[in-house]
Amino acid sequence: MATPTPDPATIDHLAQARGRLLSQWKGRPSIDLVLQLIFGDDAAALSGGFRDVEGLVASLLDGRRLTTAVGVQLDGLGAIVGQTRLGGESDADYLKKLRAAVLRNKSDGTEADLAAMILALLDGKATAVTGFDCPPAAFKLVVAVSAALTAAEQAALIEFVLAAKGAGIGVCGLAVLADPTFHWDGTAPNPPYKSFDDGTATVGGFWALYLLP
Repeated sequence: MATPTPDPATIDHLAQARGRLLSQWKGRPSIDLVLQLIFGDDAAALSGGFRDVEGLVASLLDGRRLTTAVGVQLDGLGAIVGQTRLGGESDADYLKKLRAAVLRNKSDGTEADLAAMILALLDGKATAVTGFDCPPAAFKLVVAVSAALTAAEQAALIEFVLAAKGAGIGVCGLAVLADPTFHWDGTAPNPPYKSFDDGTATVGGFWALYLLP
């Protein structure tokens, strides 16, 4: 986690500079005036000097962090991690993609890497990711969600999984299960499957959504 930028207003640079003067320079009005011009005078009557510059630098740093960046600042971060904002995409949705993109770029294609990436991409909806082997060189992922995915979220999920998987490894299935999921007998305890729906999705279970193949 990044260290928060200290608030420049809490740092007394003028006092620090005065304290670090060699003894032969201390107490000289001309030297003290130079320090006041650089670091800001006690009464703020002269230039804010270094304090103003530091405040600007702190603002620039905060605008380049995922936790604080907004608007075009996020677009700049997207250019760094290789994730372009879609037309009309909100900051909140784009931020999820950026966080997932960081994990995608670091992915070794393991189940744990893919699961972490998907949970970041579908933050607020995805609750669990389970992987299954498809010999000789493929895998299937089942993503449990608390609410149905939008078409944009489905497309993003496919895009990120295909980009993050290992080279030469196939995807034999990518499924999304919304809670409660349909099951023939409605008795399986984990997850809490339900059987036939009454047409309103309030009694029975949802059909699983297969995105791949």
